[in-house]
Amino acid sequence: VEDLQIRLGIDTTGDTSVDQYVSPGAVPAGAAVISATIWLRVRAEDRDFAFTDPATYDYADLVAETPGDNYRRIVVSKTIQLRNTRA
Repeated sequence: VEDLQIRLGIDTTGDTSVDQYVSPGAVPAGAAVISATIWLRVRAEDRDFAFTDPATYDYADLVAETPGDNYRRIVVSKTIQLRNTRA
């Protein structure tokens, strides 16, 4: 795993719907965390010299990055509803 990012979905109005996604350290007082989105960027262990990574990786409010090297990568994400939370 080359990179791991997490953003939390918060409910600030009490209607049990996500109002915005924030970084884990930026949850306002009184907001309920009701979901989490997780991104993993996974890189191959070995270089593939027949391949140059042309992709631009732009996710989770990161600055877009284009490695341009010989490693294959994949980004996977999942949003998880946190069902047993308490405000």
